Amino acid sequence: MPGPLFDFDVFLSFASVDAEASTAIWRTLSQGGLRVFWSTETLKGAVGQSFLGAIQDSLLKSQHFVLFWTAHAKRSAWVTAEHEAFYHQCYLKDRDSRRLIVLPDGLEPVSTLPPFLQSLQIARSDQEVVTLLGGIDPQRLLRENRELQAAVGNLEARLRKAQEELDLAKRLTVAGPSVRAESQRAATPVAEMAEGEAIRSVEEALGQIEVATGGGVGGAWVNETGAFQAWKVLYAQGGERVIQALSARLANPKRDWQDQWKALTLLTYASRTPEGRERAAEIITVAADLVLRGGYVKRAALDLIAGVPAPVRSKWEALFPLLQSAPIERIGELVRRLPEFTPSEERSRTAEVVAEILAFTTQADAITATVSALKALNARSQLPRLREVMAEAPIEKANSLADLAEYFGDREAAPTIRQAIETWRHGAKPIRSLLTSLQSLEGSACHAFLAEILLDSQPQRQQEILSGLAKSNDPALLDAVAHLGEVATDSEVRGLAKKYLTR
Repeated sequence: MPGPLFDFDVFLSFASVDAEASTAIWRTLSQGGLRVFWSTETLKGAVGQSFLGAIQDSLLKSQHFVLFWTAHAKRSAWVTAEHEAFYHQCYLKDRDSRRLIVLPDGLEPVSTLPPFLQSLQIARSDQEVVTLLGGIDPQRLLRENRELQAAVGNLEARLRKAQEELDLAKRLTVAGPSVRAESQRAATPVAEMAEGEAIRSVEEALGQIEVATGGGVGGAWVNETGAFQAWKVLYAQGGERVIQALSARLANPKRDWQDQWKALTLLTYASRTPEGRERAAEIITVAADLVLRGGYVKRAALDLIAGVPAPVRSKWEALFPLLQSAPIERIGELVRRLPEFTPSEERSRTAEVVAEILAFTTQADAITATVSALKALNARSQLPRLREVMAEAPIEKANSLADLAEYFGDREAAPTIRQAIETWRHGAKPIRSLLTSLQSLEGSACHAFLAEILLDSQPQRQQEILSGLAKSNDPALLDAVAHLGEVATDSEVRGLAKKYLTR
């Protein structure tokens, strides 16, 4: 987030014709906690000022710049003047603290950007811009607000209880020694409960919570209503001692997965209490030790860490070391979710380790998880390394890497994708992502190449190419498709070829 030298976090640049579409972007950025210079709204208060002067002044006083890239913006001299001014006067002079992000509308290709902007960060959504610039997810803010309200309610209840105990103590002082002694004898079981029976109470509560198992998407689930009721009773009886008992129980590796899952659910409720907030670091450490366990326990541990009201860095510091020490077959879910626990200043470090895992793994789940994480981390700095990996990757990984290259608009990956298509075109496994990514990155420039592949491939591959082939006026490609429509021995190939020609 910017320092006090900037009046705005973001300068939103857009063509005047796109003012209505830019409204949604402005609203998302603003709801994410970012101060946005948006000429349609911000300059309403600039009556009497020079419009040009107000724009120029606001460019200098905005830390970051977001360019809403559309066909209208491409032709707008005003938008061009804005992004060129920010790039030369602000971004080039201070790349460490100022960013220029392009937000395409999904219709105008990124390839139409001026060359000096194509190497900059490309965002896929306005919410991604909020994340990149350190804003706040509005849904997360609402969730944290509800949790804070619950914590305040708990605190108020504890204050009322403390006041009742204080009033009782005052009455006992007035009542005399015999009444005080009787009261102390009556209070003894409660004191012993707080001291010695917290673990036993946790045992009993876990035994009452049901874990249902069955088919379907979920497979298994904790009865959350029962779990929450059990927690309320535990908390009323033991308070902080219950949190200690739950942590101690989870530290025992001999517990079965259902027992751990139920204990994590209770600890999730505990983390939202005043005592839980004070013991946040301990709770995160306990949950991090379970992240590499079985599926349900792993997800529950990560969900617990996500909900703990603690700085994101503390969560990252507990989870990041696991990437470098754990077996690859156990880290899929961790890698997939690690971006949400990564501070902005550690994104490049996390991305480097994730890319290294992707380089060496051949496991499908790990490949999917690492590709997803690299997208979430906006890991453009890893693209050269990933091109090298793609050149020697098995077909499953090559398809995933091609998809990643397409996501980042990495046109330098096109020659490597061509090489992978040449390598795997005679195999039995699909190469659809390679084909669609090449077309996305090169457009019609790859159609002559695809014509050659089309004529010299087996029917299964010809079907795959024809099914995903973008419409083209390239003579070589049209001739190849027409030829297949006449002479192909496979009826499906002939049908697809004729259908393509009549689009």
